[in-house]
Amino acid sequence: RKVYQSYFNLKYPGIFINPIYIPGSAGALGWSAAASGVYPTDGYTLVGVDIGTIALTIQPNADTKFTVKDVYAFNIGSYSDAVVIVHKSSGIKSLNDIFDRALNYGINGGTSFSMAAGGSIAFFTYYQLYHAMLDKDPRVKIDYVVTLSGAAQAIAALLAGNVTTSIVNTPDIIGLSSDIVPIAVLSDRPNIMFPDVPLFKDYGYDITQTGWRGVSLPHVLCVD
Repeated sequence: RKVYQSYFNLKYPGIFINPIYIPGSAGALGWSAAASGVYPTDGYTLVGVDIGTIALTIQPNADTKFTVKDVYAFNIGSYSDAVVIVHKSSGIKSLNDIFDRALNYGINGGTSFSMAAGGSIAFFTYYQLYHAMLDKDPRVKIDYVVTLSGAAQAIAALLAGNVTTSIVNTPDIIGLSSDIVPIAVLSDRPNIMFPDVPLFKDYGYDITQTGWRGVSLPHVLCVD
């Protein structure tokens, strides 16, 4: 959002862009607000969108107040990879360490081994990772902590010590606390922001997650 604001201010000087931040679910909450009439559908109010999250958030029984057909993404300007992060005090250095901790928790119990997912896309990533670990050893156990409101809560939960690890997007942790340590990127190639962080496939997990972000309008307002 800040990138788009800076771009519009440079390209169209004199035109004021007023960003309204609605954190959570990579645009789904913003779209729900727009579809509920909170903001005018006059063509002057744009809504940020994450293509994958929007598609997965809209379920047949979900009270999203909009459908995929209502969303017209006329510009896709960026993408980002998901990343698994831990607190630097955790002692966890890799996905292998996560597997070992989860296995120990499943066998011996004790302190809960938990994971927070920053958004609905991250939930599916968690689901895939957990089941890939279960395929290796069915005794693995991870307590999932739901944070569908977005990455901010997942990061806060990690820093507060409420979860062992979190899944968020790479831009979410740029410039944040040095206590956050990325240990694995969900991409098929090295991430440009974290080129030295291993990929999931380096550990034998064929799992990727990339979010495509852009700007959208209600479909009824769009013309060729």
